[in-house]
Parts: sequence; structure tokens; C-alpha cells
Amino acid sequence: MANRLTRAFVSRRQINEVANKVLGELLPGRAEQSIFQESSAQRYELGSKLVIDERVFRYTHFGAALTNPPDLHRLSVARQQVLAANDRVPDVVHPVGSAVIKLPDTTATLDQYKNGWMEIWNAGGVASFQLRRILHNTASDGTYAYFTIDKGLDLAIAATGCQCTVHQNFYSNAGPAGALPGYESPLGIAHVAAGITSGYWAWLQTWGPAFVAATAGWPGAVADYRDVYMHSDGTINSGNGETVGTTSPPRVGYAVESGNYGVCLIMLQLST
Repeated sequence: MANRLTRAFVSRRQINEVANKVLGELLPGRAEQSIFQESSAQRYELGSKLVIDERVFRYTHFGAALTNPPDLHRLSVARQQVLAANDRVPDVVHPVGSAVIKLPDTTATLDQYKNGWMEIWNAGGVASFQLRRILHNTASDGTYAYFTIDKGLDLAIAATGCQCTVHQNFYSNAGPAGALPGYESPLGIAHVAAGITSGYWAWLQTWGPAFVAATAGWPGAVADYRDVYMHSDGTINSGNGETVGTTSPPRVGYAVESGNYGVCLIMLQLST
């Protein structure tokens, strides 16, 4: 049979993994949360994915409030900054296969970096670079924190000449654009009509048809400018409005429908 199953058996774990990639990874004992709700308590795994019709959403923690107006119909951004403090210099050897990395850290809180990323730079530079997902981190003991990564090391980390750069999950600290104009990039668009309270959790749309307020001229109104870019305040603009080529603002999608009337209902293209 041309359409017969190629797998003899699909495990419960595999079914759950597929469901989590479509319905969101719901935490044990927590109620479901719609895209139109905020929650004071975390209900899904941070960064978890939800698919509704052609749209994709990511579960997000808001470190700053979204007010309506003006923030609701503007793109939210990642507020966490990558600073020199993100770079940690290991002072102990980690052999091949190590999945727990001990790093100097005086400030880390429990699971602050969960579902984030670790860049591992050995003395060999790019040739010996490793990127790992952070599954868990301990709170700092005042000197060190321990980071559990998703795969044991392929190359050992020496006690000198190496550096590990830790990143929080991109969706761990969202907020309105404009705090650092020119140094921000979009995460998605929220759908909670009353706005979102600082410290709360909600879904951000990252892909598919979405309405985003325009800064001035509406995208698609000028011939040959169909791509859509984020303006510094989280609104959108077409390439001619953002002087693309002179600067490089974040591209967020494109105008789908034909004509020169201009649109704010765009095809958002941030994260599938």
C-alpha cells in the first residue's frame, strides 16, 4: 500500500512530543490559556509553541507591561541584553561527555537560563565552538552556578583559555519597543485586548496573518516595496520608509494582498 505507515509503533512519548509542538507544552496541574488571556502564573513551558490555523504563537514572560493603547498592536521585543557579564570563564576542566557545566556566577537564580542557550568557546576558536541548549541551572551559591545542557560535550573544556556565554530564552523577558531604539528586535504581536501586566505570561504570535500598526505610510502602498520592517517603536514600515540599504532594521514579513492601497494585515515571519 502506497500510504501504509512506515513506523510499526509510535510511543506515547512521541505522541506527546508532537502534541506539545502544536498545542503548547502545558505544565502539570495547570489550566489551558487562550491567546486572548494573560496569567499571573506560568502555565506552559517557556517558549512553548502553539499552532492555531495558519498562525504560530510562543509562550512568553513579560518583564515590562504592554498597555493598550499604544502597545497592543505593536511588536513586542526581547528586553534582555547581551553584555560582557554574560561571558563566563570556566576555572575547572570539563571532559568530553560532560552535561553539567560549572561556571563562575554570583547572581543566577534557579532556572533563570532554562530553555536558553550556551555558547562554548574553546581555545581553538570557531573550529572548536559548541552550542548547547540549557535545560536547567541552579541558583548561584555565591560563587558558582551549575548548568545542565542538552547534550554532553563533544570537546572538553579546559580550565584556562575557554569561555562560555549564557543566554536566557528569547521569550523570557518581553516588553514594548523603544527602550533601546536601534538595538532591539521583534519577538511577536500580543492579542490580549486589555494589555499585559508586568511579570505576567501570555502568548505572542510569531508567524502567519497578523495586524500590526503602521508608523506612517502603510506597507505595500509604494511599488516594489513589499517587505515589511519593524520601526523603532514597534510599529511597521515598508522598505522605502525605513531607508533599507542605509540602515538594516529587522525584517518582520511582507504585504500579501495586491494593490497600492497599503496594508497592516501582513504575513508575519518571525518564528515558525
